[in-house]
Amino acid sequence: MSKESVDDSEKLIQTWSDTHYLPRQVRTTLARFLKQVRKTARQVLDEQAKASRSEDPDDKYRLTDALLDWVNGLELRRSTKKHMITVVRSFFSYYRRPLPSPERVRLQKLTDDHDEVIGKLDPDTFDNLIHAVHGDPRTESMILVQLQSFSGPGELVYISNKLGLHVAQELRRGVSLVELHFPRGRKTNPRGWFTYIGADACDSLRAYFKIRGWPSEENPIIWPSRGGRYGKSKDPLTRKAAALVLERLAIGLGLRPKPNGVITSRYGYSIKEIRDLALSLSQRAVGEKNNRGEPYTGESSEYFCGHNVDPLAYRRLHELDPEYRRRQYKIVEAFLSPLSHPRHATQSQLEAQQKTIEQMKQRLEALETVQTERLFLADNVRRRQKRR
Repeated sequence: MSKESVDDSEKLIQTWSDTHYLPRQVRTTLARFLKQVRKTARQVLDEQAKASRSEDPDDKYRLTDALLDWVNGLELRRSTKKHMITVVRSFFSYYRRPLPSPERVRLQKLTDDHDEVIGKLDPDTFDNLIHAVHGDPRTESMILVQLQSFSGPGELVYISNKLGLHVAQELRRGVSLVELHFPRGRKTNPRGWFTYIGADACDSLRAYFKIRGWPSEENPIIWPSRGGRYGKSKDPLTRKAAALVLERLAIGLGLRPKPNGVITSRYGYSIKEIRDLALSLSQRAVGEKNNRGEPYTGESSEYFCGHNVDPLAYRRLHELDPEYRRRQYKIVEAFLSPLSHPRHATQSQLEAQQKTIEQMKQRLEALETVQTERLFLADNVRRRQKRR
């Protein structure tokens, strides 16, 4: 195979994958399929173009059959197999060489090679997790950002790799509520959406940036995959690296057994559970009203998750009115703030906590004033000594 042919195929794959939300993941899936059929990207496109003009149905469905046979031979969940089929078919559709749709019967016969995993990340367990990492701003900030933004692993990776400069700019302004924009759709939602991170995540990120350094043009990644916990690595965060954070934490706390080899997420503490927990916690906010008398709605939670609230796009209040969207989030924020608003705290405990915080702020201001006066006096002493 000539070098020009390989370069052409790589360019085809790169151009297509750049249109996807997770380009690296879809490239890997397509590369595995091409390896299975022992062809390059250009070769399968040319083959499908020729097959589409053929009168022989076997020719038209040859690559579709190869795709289904390959996927069904993998030991994966049925949902994962369907997703891989969708990814590979999207490559052909992008270059106007669509594969024929698989028969519904064959899709129904896709085997599910894993038992269903029941999520075990309940609110009490999450509280234990978040307090266990309170001295580790990197892990704490990652978990809090995911919880407060209603994010799954894909969205967390996007925040880390694409929104680092935006988040840093907002935090430097001293805000306690940062808006995040996901311009691309998610699953059945073709439109983008907005969500937020609240005060708990903002404070944790500031503590993390003070140790690691703030995202910059040279290194905009929030949580790099490598280079040590607080290293200066520029490697972007990956889904695997993000997933391992929660799994290792669960192992360390004895919530799941230690692995004999590769760490898997088969024990109910997957990173995906954090989004589900955020949705569950937000249910308690439904009906709560702000000072305008506006109640929080379940649709707001669905919107912040990136779900398709209205397939026909008739009800688009969250998109059309940013202030309404922001007010809705301010209502639910308290229910997603395990540090500043503990679930089991009474009103008197919260008031006492707030009083303590105010006292600490006053003490800090007093110490800053004393330090400023000392520096001023020391500067005067040095000036007098120079005059002598």
